[in-house]
Amino acid sequence: MDFLNTLVKDQIFLLFLTVALGSLLGKISVRGVSIGISGTLFVGLFFGAMGGSVDKGFSLFNLIIFITAVGLLAAKDIVRVLKLHGVKFITLGVIAPIISAIITCILVFVYSGEVDSVLIAGTYTGAMTSSPGLAAALEATGGNNLVTLGHSIGYIPGVISVILFVQLAPKVFRFNVHREIENSSILLDGEKDKSGKIFKRVFSLVIFSLFAIGGMLLGKVRFPLPFIGDIKLGSTGGVLVFSLFAGSILYKKGKFPFDEGVLDVIRAVALAFFLGVVGIQAGGSIVATFKQAGVLLLMIGALGSISPIIAAFLVGRYIYKLDWVVLTGAICGAMTSTPGLGIAIETTGKKEPAAAYGAVYPVALIMVVLCTRVLHKIFG
Repeated sequence: MDFLNTLVKDQIFLLFLTVALGSLLGKISVRGVSIGISGTLFVGLFFGAMGGSVDKGFSLFNLIIFITAVGLLAAKDIVRVLKLHGVKFITLGVIAPIISAIITCILVFVYSGEVDSVLIAGTYTGAMTSSPGLAAALEATGGNNLVTLGHSIGYIPGVISVILFVQLAPKVFRFNVHREIENSSILLDGEKDKSGKIFKRVFSLVIFSLFAIGGMLLGKVRFPLPFIGDIKLGSTGGVLVFSLFAGSILYKKGKFPFDEGVLDVIRAVALAFFLGVVGIQAGGSIVATFKQAGVLLLMIGALGSISPIIAAFLVGRYIYKLDWVVLTGAICGAMTSTPGLGIAIETTGKKEPAAAYGAVYPVALIMVVLCTRVLHKIFG
């Protein structure tokens, strides 16, 4: 028993165990529905709740590798996606954060007598899985600890709701995913490479690393915006935007030094470990969350995440007529959900969700920061 306890306390061992068991769990199918790679998230939640822990550095390391690979995979499609759906993506990026903020605002008024209003408002950035939003909230409240607690509570349903929606929506709304994938493939991948060049099975680790470095530097740049103040894309946003657009330039010039098959393997491995780390880290706060806030705040966080997801889906699906492959990435971008993006790519087997995510994410990020400042101006 002591030997097992020693192994579980070994962070590297715990990570590999989480990924192995999570991958096995993800293969279990119930009535045709399986949780796939997100099994690592749920196994991680279990180990975290049982006292397991890993350093935050593991999360960022795997996240950067995952986002760099995803951005490069979708680089050739980003320009076409923007031309086809640019205005629609901007709308979705505005709608989701505002809907979530409105729901949060209503819940503050409903439950203000039972729970501190700052704590409820703090769940907003968690429900939107937005670290830049959390930073804005802390700045607006002078570093109030209730904001951080609210964020951590809202983050758990925020991550899980996007992942489950991406996987269950086709079943609930009864549409043929395979047909959607075929239509999306014709739409986005129908054009052959006009350069006439044959891309060899290559992978440049040097250039891959430079893309990650360039993206992280971009993420640290502050962009001044009226009425909002300075805003940063952060590591995730910076790496994604840099990889998408710089990769697109290389692709057009016929100098793209990456084989898509190699990038896809890197993406899948990094995603599995990233979700495992996220699960372990979030699982550690589950017990404390129930003790401090009970089920109520988790329900508030769930409403704050589910409502904008459904709103974005209904607008994108039935008003804008977006196919599921593109829409699933747009929804994840509107929710600024990197774990959701990973599941969207896994479940569709396509890279187009990443291009949609990259187009929507910057708009959603700005709106989350703006809505966060407004919420804490009202209730702080």
